[in-house]
Amino acid sequence: MMGIILAGGRSARLGRDKATANVLGRPLVQWVFEALRDAGATSVVVVAQPGQPLLGLSLDARRLNDDRDAGADGPLVALERGLRYASEVGEQVVVVAPCDVPALAPEDVRLAVSSLDRDGGDAVFLSSGPKGPHPLLAAYRVSAAHESAVRCVARGERAARAILPSLRGYVLERSALRCPAATDAC
Repeated sequence: MMGIILAGGRSARLGRDKATANVLGRPLVQWVFEALRDAGATSVVVVAQPGQPLLGLSLDARRLNDDRDAGADGPLVALERGLRYASEVGEQVVVVAPCDVPALAPEDVRLAVSSLDRDGGDAVFLSSGPKGPHPLLAAYRVSAAHESAVRCVARGERAARAILPSLRGYVLERSALRCPAATDAC
């Protein structure tokens, strides 16, 4: 299983660069990286903008530069970049998480991947709260998700939610919405 972290751009919610924002003294991207590795990801790819510092990651994290501003254009372009790489290296399933969701729990990732394997769909979307499922917090079967993302980008769409209707997916409620020891909602 490959983990993909989308670290490009700024977060309107955080008001700053996502990858360098800190919670409890650790960069957000490190929280998500560790959750993916704890959940069994054998490799982790971080899609980031050139020159964007990624602090706190081990040397085995691979970086993919995305010259387009994923923060301004929406994360769909960065998602397509990550899925294309997963397809090239032959991964079957990937878990994608934006790095401003540090509360990603390994249990949630394991549940999503096992549900994907058991039920045979294209994707499992983890619920991100009252707004419903977010397509970036999900486990994907690479081939179907990549084809869907490519079509959306080709049509000029930027909202990551554009891929939801074209995938056979379903929603799982997340068991944790906060950093393990944080009282701040991140």
